[in-house]
Amino acid sequence: MPRATSRAAWPRRLVVLAAAVATAGLAGCQTVGPAALEVGDCLDPPAFVGDIAELRPKPCSEPHGAEVFLVDALPPGSAYPSANELRAFITDRCIPAYETYTGVDLMTQDDMDVGWLPPTEEDWAAGRRRIICYAVPYEQGRQTTGSIRRP
Repeated sequence: MPRATSRAAWPRRLVVLAAAVATAGLAGCQTVGPAALEVGDCLDPPAFVGDIAELRPKPCSEPHGAEVFLVDALPPGSAYPSANELRAFITDRCIPAYETYTGVDLMTQDDMDVGWLPPTEEDWAAGRRRIICYAVPYEQGRQTTGSIRRP
């Protein structure tokens, strides 16, 4: 996938992640749902697309595939947000938050990308609007060690 070089092209490079996680493997690792994730948490992103079931946070000092840099709430509304409304939120909130967290403009680098975990429709109906934005290496499957947070 070519790297986007303008805001008009950026949606092509985002990792949209509303995914399920296989529960096998990684003995001894605690699994949590998206509601338990906080800014600064490192984890391996879910492996396949679907509903989010469990995630496995890990110390940022260990190899990992994602780092949470923003936890926010979508504005209230009567209907679950459309794909366009989610993209607008990502543009307005997640992209600037990435720069604040890392000190780097996402659009000027070649090695990181942004993904997000939106609320499920069930969460939305229950009044929970939490959305999580996280950074992932642009090269799918690559892991990093250490935090990307600027000191």
